[in-house]
Amino acid sequence: MHLAAIVNAAVVTGDGATLHEKATVYIRGDRIEGVEPRRLDPAETAELARHRHVMDGDGLVVWPGLINHHTHGTVPGPLFPSGEPALPEEQVRRNLDRHLEQGVTTLVNVDGFALPTEAVRVADHPVRVLLATAHLPAALRAADAVSGKGLGAEHRAATVEEMLEAGAVAIGEIGAGHTLGGGGQDYLYIPRAIRAATGRDIRPEQARALKLATLGRRLDPSAFDREETARVLRHVGLDDVLDPERVRDLVASSVLPPVETALAAFDEAAELADRFGVAAIYHNSAPSADRLLAIARRHGRGPARIIAAHSNHDTFTVADSVETAHALRELGAWVDLATFSLSPESREKMGDFREYFDALAASGHANLISTDYNGGFWDGIPLAIARMVESGWATLPRAVAMATANVADVLGLMDRGRLRPGLLADLTLVHAGDLTRVAAVVIGGKVVFQSAPSRL
Repeated sequence: MHLAAIVNAAVVTGDGATLHEKATVYIRGDRIEGVEPRRLDPAETAELARHRHVMDGDGLVVWPGLINHHTHGTVPGPLFPSGEPALPEEQVRRNLDRHLEQGVTTLVNVDGFALPTEAVRVADHPVRVLLATAHLPAALRAADAVSGKGLGAEHRAATVEEMLEAGAVAIGEIGAGHTLGGGGQDYLYIPRAIRAATGRDIRPEQARALKLATLGRRLDPSAFDREETARVLRHVGLDDVLDPERVRDLVASSVLPPVETALAAFDEAAELADRFGVAAIYHNSAPSADRLLAIARRHGRGPARIIAAHSNHDTFTVADSVETAHALRELGAWVDLATFSLSPESREKMGDFREYFDALAASGHANLISTDYNGGFWDGIPLAIARMVESGWATLPRAVAMATANVADVLGLMDRGRLRPGLLADLTLVHAGDLTRVAAVVIGGKVVFQSAPSRL
């Protein structure tokens, strides 16, 4: 049996409280054997190396492998809750590689319509890929109202009950930016509609500005502001080809058709989550917040575990995002903080919404972290952990627990998420001087990623 040890590292056990400044993590096969909270001297390390593989952890921080509970494009099945055609398998594998490089050892695909027969095509990848299910009548209708082009007869015939029996770990994602007027509309469908009408391309932040001017934050046609819409058209250089009324109609025809059916799926999902005692992952945004709060009032403290995804969503005002998160936590829901806008690349490509992250992180209302998709420009969880710790919004153990033990608890993954004897030997190793830099990833007791040749 493979025996290994990571010696003299700083160790965060994942329980939300414990940090050992120097400790050794022992691995037996694919399981954690134990954590010894003290520094080993050179003689002890040499003796240990006689009968197990020793990895030098000096200058590194070891924590449980990150569990990213909200990803898209990580299975070669229908993409997004709008049921777009699957990404090519090569792109799916590149996405998985990127998650691995960001320290993820387990992820949940929440596109919602992917099947186990599709997930098995990437089962050879080191990252442990789990499925969520949104195989609900209302969710299918919402997908068809936007696209549905990637949904075959087999996806339409599948049920939540069958998927849970086959191993799906959650119901979701229920609603999405594509079906509830969020980022999916901003980076995909509104630009597509504008291009079809004018032959010109617009950026996601420009599409968002048009959406807010024509429909407001809660997707209300009566919120149309003609003066503001005209100003945005001038700013983005479309005023020579579109007038305010025309762009209002284009945006509304893209955004509004799936909204009511997407919201109808909220209730279907909650009833099933209650019946089966599983998590339900909901798109939390200004257009869906009232419905989600109602769900949390009925189900937040029952068998269902309600996850309010990306609660720092930019359809809210900053103040409303924090207030809604607080209310959801009070009702027993789990509040997810997404890693939006934490890198220069994601800010350049998708806009700068750090104020939302910062306000929710500082409030203390969030108890989960995930990446979402963010137009393909998602930022890694270590960036969120580092930002929270460096800003004084969370201790390192608490921040790590938001992407390890807390996720394991809400999803019922009791074999991972903590460095405890008998649990899976899935570990993320980062540089102590820069928590955003992943040094290595261990899955099932084996080093499956190293950022550079090292002493591991």
